[in-house]
Amino acid sequence: MLGVAKRLVKADAATRAGNFEFKYKNPTTDISGKVLGIVGFGGIGRRVAKMARHGFAMNVLILSDTTSPAEIEALGYRAAESLDALLTEADVVSLHRISRPNSRRLIGERELALMKSTAVLINTARGALVDEAALAAALKDFKIAGAGLDVFESEHMPAHQALLSLPNVVLSPHCAGSPNEALERTAEQLVDRVIAVLQGIPMDVVNSEVWERRRR
Repeated sequence: MLGVAKRLVKADAATRAGNFEFKYKNPTTDISGKVLGIVGFGGIGRRVAKMARHGFAMNVLILSDTTSPAEIEALGYRAAESLDALLTEADVVSLHRISRPNSRRLIGERELALMKSTAVLINTARGALVDEAALAAALKDFKIAGAGLDVFESEHMPAHQALLSLPNVVLSPHCAGSPNEALERTAEQLVDRVIAVLQGIPMDVVNSEVWERRRR
C-alpha cells in the first residue's frame, strides 16, 4: 500500500538519478483516514485490518464468507454487503482469499470498472484471484490509480507481460512471506502442529466431529 501510494520505486530511481524535482511532478497520496476494503478475513486479513486501523487510522471495510457482520463490527470494522459494494467504496482494495474455482479471477474487467479512479488494488494472496490482462488495461488507461502485486498467475512472466512496463504498479517476486524470521516461524508452527496431531489434540480443526470419527 505504501509503496504504491508514495511511488517509492519511481522515487528511488529519481533519487539515484539526482532528480529531486520528482516530488513536484509526481504527486503522491496518503493512506491515513482512507477506506481499506479487505476481501477475505482469515489470519492475514485480520492482521492487515488491525495494522491499518490502529497504525494508519484507516476506515476498514471487510468482506468475509466465514465471519458474521456482528463479529466484524465488534472488532471495530464495517461489514461490506457485497464485493461490488466494497469495490465501489474502497480507496484501497486488499485481497486475502485462497484460490478456489469460485474465486478464480475474482477481480476482472467488470470489478475493476467499479473501483474509483483514485483507488489502488493490492494482491499478496494468490495470483489467480486477478485477471492480469484486465488489470493491465485498467492501469494503462488510469481507470484505477495503481496496484501492488506480490503474486501472479504465472511466476515466470514473459518479457512482454504488460504489467512489467507500467509505471503505476509495484511488483515483487512472491517474497512477502520470505524473510528469515517468517520462515523460522513457519517451520516452528508446522512442527507444533505435527506434534499436536501425534498427541491427539490437533490445532486449528474446523469441525471437531470429523476428527473424532476419523478412525471409525
